[in-house]
Amino acid sequence: MFAKKRYAEKAQMKKTLALHEESSSKHKVDDDVQECVAPAYLVHRETTTRAKILSNTVKKKKKEKAGKWDVPLPKVRPVAEDEMFKVIRTGKRKTKQWKRMIIKVTFVGQGFTRKPPKYERFIRPTGLRRNI
Repeated sequence: MFAKKRYAEKAQMKKTLALHEESSSKHKVDDDVQECVAPAYLVHRETTTRAKILSNTVKKKKKEKAGKWDVPLPKVRPVAEDEMFKVIRTGKRKTKQWKRMIIKVTFVGQGFTRKPPKYERFIRPTGLRRNI
């Protein structure tokens, strides 16, 4: 039922937009209507006239429709990996570099428990953990 109403509304808007396009375009003037005689050097030229412009109510409705769904969204900048993590070197010779320590505040659930430190890939320091 809603779709039918929306379809009818869209069809009406298409008709008004087509009417607007037609009214703002240039049309050729008929030679039969013209009463004055043009000089010979102007006969071959096509004379054009502007049709009248659609009323302001249609324009206002179009603007209203266009601005109806605009939602201001904040600009969110993606955080770079270097800015978010610090590489932790592990192993006897400090050659392994697969662990990362998070250096920004993170939010964890109520039932959060750490993995054993040996297997923990992302280390979340206690001071930077916040409960949701």
